[in-house]
Amino acid sequence: HDTLPLPELVAAFVAARAATLALLAEVPQGDWGRPLTHPTLGSTRFRELVQALVSHDNEHLAQIAAIREQLP
Repeated sequence: HDTLPLPELVAAFVAARAATLALLAEVPQGDWGRPLTHPTLGSTRFRELVQALVSHDNEHLAQIAAIREQLP
């Protein structure tokens, strides 16, 4: 199993998040409060699902920072 170099992984992360932000920019403001049912989170609202995404991204950013600290 080959692993991509850290700069390539970071670039992929940035590109994926740019696509997500572009999609979210198109969501009408009124839809942010819409209720939904997520397979693992259960009943929630769209804005809470987005906040969970932000929290998850923060975990990945912390992982990237930890990896960078270990590099020579």
